Amino acid sequence: VVYVWASDLADQPSKSVPRIAFKVEKTDPGSNGYWSIIVTSAKEPIATQATVVMVEWVNDTGSQIESFKLSNSTGTYGFAPVNSESFITFSDSIKCEAANECTSTFGDGDAIHIKMSDPSGFLLKDNGVRVTLKYVPQGVGTASVLKTFNLEI
Repeated sequence: VVYVWASDLADQPSKSVPRIAFKVEKTDPGSNGYWSIIVTSAKEPIATQATVVMVEWVNDTGSQIESFKLSNSTGTYGFAPVNSESFITFSDSIKCEAANECTSTFGDGDAIHIKMSDPSGFLLKDNGVRVTLKYVPQGVGTASVLKTFNLEI
């Protein structure tokens, strides 16, 4: 029984357990600043639409939690903190086989940006923010946590 289980596990595609490395950078710490979570290495890129960013923080009204899909084209996907009012933005390194054959994935060189002030304008200086990146492929019952970050100014 163990042999069959181990054999089945070995045949799983690598996208079932994504292996991605990140680095975090701060830009202009303060009310106009933001953190960038940058993919430095991805064994295989994963689907942008299957990547979710969950953000947890505390402001004057208490604990807050929001989730963002990287593929959201309303202020998130393809934007940066300098050209979007969104709390979260996503800069994608798109791969194009031809001019009209481009694919969006979450992989090497991509960056998620989180503003240092929440949507109400509250500066996240005291408690920072907790960011959890999840891989949630469609049709699969569970999500995989890629990484959790505790970001401070």
